[in-house]
Amino acid sequence: MAITEEMRGVLNLISYLRKRPGAELGEIARFLRCTEKEVEQYLRRVILCGVPPYYPHDYIGVHRDGEKITLSFGAHFRRPLRLTLPEALSLAAVLQQHLARSSAPHEEAIQSLLDKLEDMLSSGDQATLKSLVRRVAVQEGRGMVGPRIEQIEKAIAETKVLELEYYSPRSRALSRRKLRPYSVIYQGGDWYLAAHDVRKRQVQSFRVDRIKSIQVLEETFTVPEDFRPEDYRPRDLYEPLKRRVKAEVRFSPSIAPWIREGTPERNLKEQKDGSVIVTIYAETTEFLISWVLQYGDAAEILQPTELRRCLAEQLEGLIASYAAR
Repeated sequence: MAITEEMRGVLNLISYLRKRPGAELGEIARFLRCTEKEVEQYLRRVILCGVPPYYPHDYIGVHRDGEKITLSFGAHFRRPLRLTLPEALSLAAVLQQHLARSSAPHEEAIQSLLDKLEDMLSSGDQATLKSLVRRVAVQEGRGMVGPRIEQIEKAIAETKVLELEYYSPRSRALSRRKLRPYSVIYQGGDWYLAAHDVRKRQVQSFRVDRIKSIQVLEETFTVPEDFRPEDYRPRDLYEPLKRRVKAEVRFSPSIAPWIREGTPERNLKEQKDGSVIVTIYAETTEFLISWVLQYGDAAEILQPTELRRCLAEQLEGLIASYAAR
């Protein structure tokens, strides 16, 4: 799970208001170094903490008196926290995964949380947690590509050039690439290598699971001072690119809360009936249709007309195939 800027803002907001109940909107914005509009967005997210149906008195409630804002917490937050070993392992695995990344943000805070998790367990469980967490967090978090990432990170640390066999889905073929590896990036469940392609003379992102083999060369390089890993993070469904398919999709009130959680505010339009309209982008019409179909009758493509027609034709063909039997 990637720590997003919004998630970080919500956590900082909760921490700030717990220590300073009644703080004003402008004061909070200055502390978080964001706009008042962003603070309002964080407050809307706060009341969604927990599990559906998100009753404020069960988890966190937001109370306003003019510009002054106070949070209230469910009674169970006041009890001393005690974790079972599986609960501690689940939390520690996520924290350790972020700590293991070469550019983990807030490294000291993450390590502090890991130490506190251990203190909540008995001495026997502490030893078990330490032995399990690295296997679960790092190996499971990186899956089958774990050894490959370790090889890449070693080359990055030593600033050595890589020669690899890479499968391109566009050409549907393997090709040999000579790369200067700059950074390993985790995005949307996949691991990527941001590297300078020597032949193409540009920095690109390469999915690690598409690398067949790696050879580390003795040739070295220097990482440009202006390189920023976030500039090469693969884009998601909500970020427009040229030549992408764009669509507006309406999601019914029944699933709107879940859609709101994972959608940037700029791509979201609230409707009076509780539904939401989301603007999304995809590389192909086929991908966008398959993505919408996973939500069944809770999602409806509004625009463009051609996409609605393509989806209708697919559904008609599906119905015909079942009716024929």
